[in-house]
Amino acid sequence: MLLRLATGLALLDLITTVIGVRLAGAAIEDNGLHRAVIARAGVTGFVVVYVAGAAVLITVLNHFDALAGFVAVLLLTVLNNAYALMRLRASRRS
Repeated sequence: MLLRLATGLALLDLITTVIGVRLAGAAIEDNGLHRAVIARAGVTGFVVVYVAGAAVLITVLNHFDALAGFVAVLLLTVLNNAYALMRLRASRRS
């Protein structure tokens, strides 16, 4: 259950991050590591690095039965991304 939830939330985080970067550029990303990867490898490179990193992290955390905290962090991240996208959309309408 937590494995599926973590995987789904990681995918939502990736999707909302890519949408934000496509709409407003890499500067909108507040995670310095994400911003650096996007600047160096582009959005496609970021997606590859994110998927590989998330797969490793989820696998390791699942092995140690530590996914619950990661799921909570991912949920907050996805909600934050959704809120940022709503604000970005509202600012474009004005």
